[in-house]
Amino acid sequence: MNTWVKFGSAGPSRVGQISVGVNSYRNIFFEFLYWASRKKLLDVPMDDPSSTAIAEPGVLSINEVGIQKEFKEFLPVPSSDDIRKVMNMIAAHSPKTARRNLLMFRWASEVGLRNSEIRTLTEASLPSRAAMAAWRRDGTTPAMLVTGKRIKTRTVEPPLSLLEDTYDYLDDISDGASPSWTSQGKHIFYGSKFGPMALSYLSELFARFFALAGMDSHLHRARAYYVYRLVEGKVQELTLHGKLDELQVATILRFVADRVGHEDVKTLRHYISLAVIRLSGPEARIIED
Repeated sequence: MNTWVKFGSAGPSRVGQISVGVNSYRNIFFEFLYWASRKKLLDVPMDDPSSTAIAEPGVLSINEVGIQKEFKEFLPVPSSDDIRKVMNMIAAHSPKTARRNLLMFRWASEVGLRNSEIRTLTEASLPSRAAMAAWRRDGTTPAMLVTGKRIKTRTVEPPLSLLEDTYDYLDDISDGASPSWTSQGKHIFYGSKFGPMALSYLSELFARFFALAGMDSHLHRARAYYVYRLVEGKVQELTLHGKLDELQVATILRFVADRVGHEDVKTLRHYISLAVIRLSGPEARIIED
């Protein structure tokens, strides 16, 4: 007989005696990691970007473009190492569904889809195989429409490798699939009744993977990773041609808002501030008037 442990707001507590096996011990361990992360027991101190000084003359400064310098109210953007850690946790701790979970994570981190957009992806929403072959042949960028927040449609550009992996996954799950799956519109990441996966399940699932990687976060942070990389790329592109002024900041805001359907300008300005700081080395010098 072994101890059954329950994790509540006050911490782990022994609530009864049951017989448990190896899988139960593993689940208890994962529950503890999740609880500890939510209670910030696993938080790792990070450098505050606002403490980074840019004192060299001729280097782009966030003060020059009039964008905000407050960082405390924003969650940190996951780094590439953070993304890899979470993917490793997905592969290691969800053997039966790792392929599905990794694909969902990639649609967030490589395309910037919201949870609601991921759960409603269907086979019909993907570009045709013929279109993918043409893009591969011509070296052009693939594009597809997704229905996002408040039923708004936007164009996204997923990597060809992600589209190919998604089609391979679809081919595998189509073999012997239930008629219910076909009648529900062939949701790529379906729930228990072959319809869209529940948002609550999706959020909880990836919160656990982030916790296993030592982070108190969720799948939407993978989207934040994509959004920030998009912002950083545009900042880098525009600063190659001169000073980043408020007009160019507005250009970046419009481009990113259109691409990822992001409506929070305050957050996007914060990402521009981060990008300016991270790119303000010798290679990011600007032309002074």
